[in-house]
Amino acid sequence: MVRYVADTGRLPVQGDPALAAYHIRQEASQPPLYYMVAGPALRMTGISTADTSSYLVSNPYVTCGTENIRHNKNVLRHNPFAEAFPWHDALLALHLLRAASAVFQAFTVAGVYAIARRVFPDHPDLPHWQRP
Repeated sequence: MVRYVADTGRLPVQGDPALAAYHIRQEASQPPLYYMVAGPALRMTGISTADTSSYLVSNPYVTCGTENIRHNKNVLRHNPFAEAFPWHDALLALHLLRAASAVFQAFTVAGVYAIARRVFPDHPDLPHWQRP
């Protein structure tokens, strides 16, 4: 999704056949804020993601979508030897986006804490779990 937004400058439309090249499935219908922030950020870095398809290898043993089988839900195969440090191109972009996601999550937690403190100023112990 991020690569699609970075390449096209727009959000995908669910069911568009062009999404197959980006391996986008249900992600096209998920909330778009992260993609609208990360896509332009990826474009600004200038990191090439042209080699992405070499890492997006379908898992022939996937059981995703099979309700009664609870194992092997990985749609794509992962080769840790091909993805070893130092990262370049698409893998570098992936790891930078993961780091950015962690930063976004930290800001979200801090924001929720700050809002709780403003909404309930007379309860300084509100953010704490029940004490014995």
